[in-house]
Amino acid sequence: KSKRNVALHWVRFRRLVRKKRLNPSELLQPEIYSLCSYCDSVAKSKLSQLLLETLTFACGRMETATSNNLHFLYRVAVPAKAKLIDLMELGNKDDKNHVRSRDDKVQASETLNRLHQKLEDFANTESRPHNGALFCHSNRNTFNDRRYDGIFQEHCVAVSSKVFPPAERDFLAGLIVRDYDPHFQLHCNQPNCGSSCIFCPVPCPNEGCPVLISSVHVATHDKDCGFKVIPCTRSSECGELVRRNQMEIHLQKKCVLREVTCPFSPIGCSNGIMLAKDLEKHLVDHTSPHLLLSMNRLMEHQSVIKKLNERVINLEKENLNLSTIMEAQKEASNSQILKLNKEINGLNKKLQNIEKTSKTEMKRIRNRLD
Repeated sequence: KSKRNVALHWVRFRRLVRKKRLNPSELLQPEIYSLCSYCDSVAKSKLSQLLLETLTFACGRMETATSNNLHFLYRVAVPAKAKLIDLMELGNKDDKNHVRSRDDKVQASETLNRLHQKLEDFANTESRPHNGALFCHSNRNTFNDRRYDGIFQEHCVAVSSKVFPPAERDFLAGLIVRDYDPHFQLHCNQPNCGSSCIFCPVPCPNEGCPVLISSVHVATHDKDCGFKVIPCTRSSECGELVRRNQMEIHLQKKCVLREVTCPFSPIGCSNGIMLAKDLEKHLVDHTSPHLLLSMNRLMEHQSVIKKLNERVINLEKENLNLSTIMEAQKEASNSQILKLNKEINGLNKKLQNIEKTSKTEMKRIRNRLD
């Protein structure tokens, strides 16, 4: 075929894929999405992860495909994602399932909890085995068991990278939070409030922490942040500033107020346990006693070594004596064996002569009888 025909053949049969962006106007009323775009980061991130796990679990539990099989991935996961988005009923004021609450006394967290239960029911319903199911989630049968299944976590990574990327999940989760929070408990009702919004995501102020969190939660996060530099929890006398996630190592190996033992305690130092800050002074002040203890232990070792050497010499002598005795016994045994062999040979000759004589006598007796 010519190059032109090959090119036309490829164009004719290739699979065309067109990406489509999420348009909030197709899901929500303008009065909801046109306000401040920020919402509670904790609620959004929790919902975003739940959406991913729900979609992955809803893809089924049969081993007819793997995470690298894009054909099955798109054929099963994409329609499931469409069902998942429809399940959210974004912009639906009727809310026949009574997930939303128009009562301002009801906390938004309660509404989201009901939504979480709805997602769990959807996952358990959709994950029943069917032809073309995407994954096999080990032996787990319910959605609540997912976090203990290592295979399921690998499948989540595959779905996230191919079908439900983090940016899309976070955007969708933000829309859901704003739609399910009519009383603005988890999002802002001021348009274009910018960085002054209490839900505006800001980086954690602690160096090294990768968390991006709503400013309203910064103080709460700061109390548990592993990158927060705090004084030693053992005592203020330590004076060390340590990251919270490194505190355990500091307390066990670096804190000057931890208890340590003198390195010379195994050989007799009476001051066995002390604070780490006092160890250096103890070693300096007790240099002479430590040297005496070391010399005493060295002399003990030399005495033991001397006794062991004497024992080795005695054992070598005993071994030499035993070797001499064994050689003598070996020679005596060989002599006895030779003597016995001669006696056996003599007996064999006598036996042969007796047999020969017996044959002659038997022949003579036969002749007489004949």
